Amino acid sequence: MIGTIWIQSLIFLVILILLVKPLGEYMARVYRNERTLLDALVRPIERWIYRAAGVNADEEMDWKTYALAMLVFNALGLFAVYALERAQGFWLFGNCRDRQPVMRLFCGKIAWRMTAYVKNHGNSQ
Repeated sequence: MIGTIWIQSLIFLVILILLVKPLGEYMARVYRNERTLLDALVRPIERWIYRAAGVNADEEMDWKTYALAMLVFNALGLFAVYALERAQGFWLFGNCRDRQPVMRLFCGKIAWRMTAYVKNHGNSQ
């Protein structure tokens, strides 16, 4: 078993090393606003999201706007994860229906605690 862990780690490391150059070049092109292979697919989606959010892509964001955007994004993410946790009790896998009756009472609290844990210990940047 330990041998398979080393083999998997080695395969992952080789794949990671092979992807460094092409992904680095792609990211450099994106940051320089140059055309990339995915522009035909991604640009229309990006423009639609910007239009729906009311964002001007050519306008710089000051620190207050950035802080507000980050707080709103994190709050929306918090409630999305909480809704996902609560939905497990109804139609998603890992639901609370097959638990004991006492456990069913606490599914809401468990969902909130799990959501808070994910948002506090995860890096959403």
